[in-house]
Amino acid sequence: MTDADSSSIFTGSISDLRAKKAPPHPIVQFCLHAEPHWMFAFTFSHLLFWLVGFQWDPARIYSDNHFNSDGGIPSGPSGSGQFIVTVMLMVVATVVIAAKAIVFQPQRL
Repeated sequence: MTDADSSSIFTGSISDLRAKKAPPHPIVQFCLHAEPHWMFAFTFSHLLFWLVGFQWDPARIYSDNHFNSDGGIPSGPSGSGQFIVTVMLMVVATVVIAAKAIVFQPQRL
């Protein structure tokens, strides 16, 4: 037999296959394994705030010119409450994720 014939793609022993694998990076452990549902809420709340709740047009922010005849803020572009609701959602999701990240204990080898 030549050296080319005796070489194999399988090297090592069975005990190498049974060895423990290194755990993934702690950020991956937290985001994908421990808290995927809260990471979805965090990502979605930030997207919702920055795409819908944050107004780029200063004319669309609440003002006295947008009150209805009863003195209330009408529903619509200037009075739907989308800024308040989305910023509260974003703050709650960020605080929860921060609190969970502080107490998270990653797996060790």
